[in-house]
Amino acid sequence: MVPYYGHHSSKIFIRGKTIRFGFKIWMVCIHTGYPYKMEIYAGKQVNEAVPLGTRVVNNLLSIVTIHLQVEIFFDNFFTSYDLMKDLANRNIKATGTIREPRNVHRYLVKK
Repeated sequence: MVPYYGHHSSKIFIRGKTIRFGFKIWMVCIHTGYPYKMEIYAGKQVNEAVPLGTRVVNNLLSIVTIHLQVEIFFDNFFTSYDLMKDLANRNIKATGTIREPRNVHRYLVKK
């Protein structure tokens, strides 16, 4: 998130974050930390069937060729079963955190 307090249609507000106003930028960085590709989030797109996290990862990885050995890491916003399955089919190694279901105690407690 790049802080910005002026007026712009692509400015995002996220309640509860340290940087609440600004531009959200998705990036692919190489292992040394240098950015390789970036995409500025400009808001919701109309009639998109694919979830945002999956769409962002696929757009950013569109530059990766089949012959490269790639391993990516991302947080729980992007992680989904369908995305991990799709990346595995493309021979891309992926590691992501998962969100715990809100009612996890229902699954753990035997009735």
